[in-house]
Amino acid sequence: PPPPATMASPAAKYKMLRWFHAIQSGCGRTDCSSSLCKSNPASSLPTDANEIGALALQQMQAGASPCEYVCLGPAVTLRVRSPSGVRVLARPVGRNDTWGQLRRAIEATVPEAAARAFDVRHGFPPKMLQASDDDTLESIGLASGDTLVLEWSSSQPAPSAPSSHPASAAPPSPSSSHTRP
Repeated sequence: PPPPATMASPAAKYKMLRWFHAIQSGCGRTDCSSSLCKSNPASSLPTDANEIGALALQQMQAGASPCEYVCLGPAVTLRVRSPSGVRVLARPVGRNDTWGQLRRAIEATVPEAAARAFDVRHGFPPKMLQASDDDTLESIGLASGDTLVLEWSSSQPAPSAPSSHPASAAPPSPSSSHTRP
């Protein structure tokens, strides 16, 4: 088992909860392909809470990540305004999800965002979103009902490491060692 200090960290507790939720309840997508997500019709997972907890802990110790679509707590409904129109996020995010997870949800919702670098503004008046991949939506100040405004970034190359300011995303370039999570 991991040292007690590791399990006491908020990030470890949150990951454990996400694993437990994925195994017990699933992500809610009927087309989920994760073998450890209850939503996958082909999965054969335990139903006993102790067995679920043991399996979740085993996956954490192995360094695996739960289904990225699992949302804990109340879902945060966000609208995304891009040059191609306004859309509601295609998959749920929770207030404890990270900017990195939200960025992937934006890319799933706005197809052109997956191939282009973009900056995000929010609030009124709209201000540049300042975040790193590990910042939670709650710490960034995003709340249900907010609208995110996407602007195509003029920067072409992908950053070599996750950027903390401003919150932007860029497709990986062949010469870059940066891979998007």
